[in-house]
Amino acid sequence: RQLILGDEAQQEDALEELLTYQRADYEGIFTEMDGLAVTIRLLDPPLHEFLPSLEDDDVLTALAEQLGSTVDQLKEQVK
Repeated sequence: RQLILGDEAQQEDALEELLTYQRADYEGIFTEMDGLAVTIRLLDPPLHEFLPSLEDDDVLTALAEQLGSTVDQLKEQVK
C-alpha cells in the first residue's frame, strides 16, 4: 500500500524493500535451475485488490495515519 498510496519517499522505501525480496527470489530460481533457461513473467496485478474500499472509513483512517496523510487525500489517490 505504501508503494501505491504513499508519498515519494514512502514509495522509494517500499521499492527498496521489495527489491531485496525480488533479488533473493531470482537468485533462488537461477540456483535451482542450475544453468537451464528461465522465463520470468512480470504481471501487473489489478490495483483494486490492493487498495482499500472507499466505503471503509475505519481502514482508510488507519491507513491515512500510517502514511501521514488524510482520508480525503487517500480517496483522491484511489480514484
